[in-house]
Amino acid sequence: MKQTLARGELSDVRFTVGRQFGHEKTIPAHKFVLSIRSTVFRTMFYGSLPEQCHDVIDIPDIHPDAFTNMLSYMYTDAVQRLNVDNAFHTMVCADKYDLPRLIKVCSEIALQVVDCGGEDIVKECLEWVDTHSDVLLQSEQFTAISRETLQAVLRRNTLTAEEHDIYLAVERWAVAACAVSGMDSAYANRRQVLDTALYLVRFPLLTNAQLANGPGKSGLLSRVEIFSIFMYRNATAKPSLQFPTEPRTGTFKEREQIFVHHHIARRWDPATVTEIHPQYLVVRWCSGQKACRVTPGKVIRSKDTMKCGQDVMALRLNKYEAATTDGFVMEDEPREMSSSRTC
Repeated sequence: MKQTLARGELSDVRFTVGRQFGHEKTIPAHKFVLSIRSTVFRTMFYGSLPEQCHDVIDIPDIHPDAFTNMLSYMYTDAVQRLNVDNAFHTMVCADKYDLPRLIKVCSEIALQVVDCGGEDIVKECLEWVDTHSDVLLQSEQFTAISRETLQAVLRRNTLTAEEHDIYLAVERWAVAACAVSGMDSAYANRRQVLDTALYLVRFPLLTNAQLANGPGKSGLLSRVEIFSIFMYRNATAKPSLQFPTEPRTGTFKEREQIFVHHHIARRWDPATVTEIHPQYLVVRWCSGQKACRVTPGKVIRSKDTMKCGQDVMALRLNKYEAATTDGFVMEDEPREMSSSRTC
């Protein structure tokens, strides 16, 4: 498979990749292989509108190295040239073509970038952390980041993970940090390695059950701290807390208008949040289709994510029809939202 990809033998599709990055590259591939590994490519080549897909496909917004890395993964289940320099671009490519395992691999490297990268790339990676918080918090690499990086992540007001998942990730990080320091994971040692990072977790946002069975049971919080949180919630005269109490703006509210990343194509469909659960959202498509479950990582807010020139597809009357970007508020080209394209 590796040689077939490298030589382009029997290829039946070519991709022209990377024009926006100033070094365009033409890469041959095989529709059948791509369709097996990605539902996005399967829809592109064999879906209801395959006539729109030509044998030469232009993808100007993906870096050539990232696209090469993705193909390597799809053909061989391994990435030979994945490194700190191209991990972020590869992660964007993997997200576009719905490859969650590759996203996880890239996310671990991205956390290393946050740990030691330059200011610009760190900012870019932290913004990606916001929309893929669940993947990053559950990755093995999360437990290996420095305390400074942990604090940088916990300070993010725009994380899309539930606070309970953030707390669980912090517990994992503390246990791993204790092991690295040669200490057992007693609560006193976990508090010691966390230091001020402990006070960036928004414990007051946990439910009573999550608080009692989580930090209360593990001993990470003292009885006085837990009692103060319960008093803060219920007493008229609220005690002062060392923990933040404001919900993260990256979490979602009922009746909020959003865009959902559809699992079978690179498309953001307008929808409304109808229910909120710790692991998923229930949304209703604005086209009137019945409600369904989605993960927060597959959701964006239209006001700060859509960019001028970004490809957009809309779900209309159960048919996947191509749509222009008309009607969306573009970051580089603001305009009024058209009533036909909003909830």
